[in-house]
Amino acid sequence: MSCPVVGQLLKNVYGCRVVGSAGSADKVALLRDLGFDAAWNHKEVPIRPVTPPIPVLGKALAEHCPDGIDIYFENVGGETLEAVLDAANTLARIVACGMISQYDLAPEERYGVKNLFNIIGKQIKLQGFIVSTLAKGMEAEFAAEMAQHVLDGKVKVIEHRTVGLEKIGAAFRELFVGANVGKAVVQVAERDPFPVASK
Repeated sequence: MSCPVVGQLLKNVYGCRVVGSAGSADKVALLRDLGFDAAWNHKEVPIRPVTPPIPVLGKALAEHCPDGIDIYFENVGGETLEAVLDAANTLARIVACGMISQYDLAPEERYGVKNLFNIIGKQIKLQGFIVSTLAKGMEAEFAAEMAQHVLDGKVKVIEHRTVGLEKIGAAFRELFVGANVGKAVVQVAERDPFPVASK
C-alpha cells in the first residue's frame, strides 16, 4: 500500500495534493479516509502494455495526476517506477524507500526500467535511503515531531498486529502478499513495558 504515513504527512503537514495506490478496495477506501485526494486499486489497473502500447498505469496516473508528479515515494519499482518517470514533472523528486515488486526475482528476471533518460531530461532527483543510516542523530527530534502530529490528529496510526513471537515468520510473509493493513507489528508482550504518555 502506498505508505499511508508519508501520504498523511505530505497532505496534512505540508499541504500537498496526495495520490496513492493500494492492492484492494478496502485499502483504497482507507487511503481516501486518511485524506488522500485520489487512490486506485493497482490490481484492477494492470501495468502491462495494452494496444496501443501505452501502459494502463500511465493512464491511471494521467487521470489522477493530471498536472504531473512532483514528489514520488518509491516503494514498488519495476514498471510502476517506469510509469512514474514518464508522468514526472521537471525537477521532480523521487524518494526511494523500496522496490518490493523486484525483491523475490533473480537479477536476470528483474524489470529493466527503459526510460531512465527522463532523470536527465527532466532533471529528476532520485535518491535511495536506508532508515538506519538516515535516522542517525535525528531519532529524538523525529519521535517528538511525529508524536505531536499523532496527538494533533494529522497522522493516524494504523497497525496490523500479529500476536506472538512464534508468528513473526508468517507476519513477515504477509507483507509480500499484501495481507497487512497498516504498519506490521508483532506483539510479544501483553503489556507495553514502555508506554507512551498521552495528553
